[in-house]
Amino acid sequence: MKINKKNIWDFGKGYYKVHITNAEAYEKIKEFLKIEQDSYYKKNGEIFAWDVAVEEKKLPKVKKILKEFVWYNLK
Repeated sequence: MKINKKNIWDFGKGYYKVHITNAEAYEKIKEFLKIEQDSYYKKNGEIFAWDVAVEEKKLPKVKKILKEFVWYNLK
């Protein structure tokens, strides 16, 4: 998975939407953000991606977690 501006975008009022396609990264971010309900994409009965709303102040930590699992191109 490649992270770029297409995967992280301004959601408004200090929030960002982060699109995640790596299950391990999602699980770690879910734990960090204490997410209780999933927002996911499913195809043929299999979950393949998640969208997460992130407060601006927590975005650096989320990016750090993503960096453990994926590579960046945030130009």
